[in-house]
Amino acid sequence: MNKVNKIKSFIQLDFLTVKPYFTFKSLSMYAAIALFITIFSDTAASSIGFGMMVGTLFMSYPFAVGEKSNMDALYTLLSINRKTVVLSRYLFTLILNILTIIFFYLIAVIGIFISRLTGSETEFGGIIMIILIIAPIAAVIEAVQLPVFFKLGYSKAKFFSLVPFALLAAGFLALTAIERSGVVDKGIYTGIDNFLESLNGVSLAALVVFIILIVMYVSYRFSLRFYRKREF
Repeated sequence: MNKVNKIKSFIQLDFLTVKPYFTFKSLSMYAAIALFITIFSDTAASSIGFGMMVGTLFMSYPFAVGEKSNMDALYTLLSINRKTVVLSRYLFTLILNILTIIFFYLIAVIGIFISRLTGSETEFGGIIMIILIIAPIAAVIEAVQLPVFFKLGYSKAKFFSLVPFALLAAGFLALTAIERSGVVDKGIYTGIDNFLESLNGVSLAALVVFIILIVMYVSYRFSLRFYRKREF
C-alpha cells in the first residue's frame, strides 16, 4: 500500500470512528439548536460559532476511541510511519471542518430565511463574512489542541484541551476592556477595520486560508515531534 492509500485509509478509519456519533437523532438535535439560536439571536454568527464548536468536539473523538482500543500500539506493531498517522489526523480535521461549515451554513440560511419572514432585516450575505472570521479562530483552537492530544493522549489532555477556549474568552474580555478604557489608541482599531474593508471577498478569503494553513502547519510540526517521542 503506497503512502497516499495509507493516508486515505486512515482518514476513512477516523470517519468510521466518529460515524456512531453522527446519527439522525444527534444531527437533528444540533440542527435544532443552531436553528433556534439563529432565529432568536437574529444573527448567523451564533449558529456558525456553535457549529465550529461541535466540529472541534468531534475532532477529539478519534483520539478517545484510539486510546481506548490501544490503536497507537497497533500502529507501532504494524510498522506504520507515525508521520502518516499525524498527517492523516490533520487532513481528517480539515475535511471535518469543511463538512461542519457546510452543514451549519445551510442551517443558518434556513434560520435567517425564517427570521426574515418575521420581519428581521438579517442579510444572507453576512454569513460568508462570519465564516471568514470564525474559521481562523476555530483553526487556532484546534491547532493548540492537536499537539496536546498527540503528546499526552486523550485522557491526560482532556483538561488541557479546554485551555484554548478559556484563553480565547479571556482574550476577548481583555480586548473589550482595553478598548473601553481608552488605553490603546482607537486609531489602531480603525486601521485594522480599514485594512479589512480594503480587501475584496476573494482577497479576504485567500488571507484567511493562508493564515489557517500557516497555523496548522506549525501545529502539525509540533504534533509530529511530540508523537515521535511517545512510547507505546
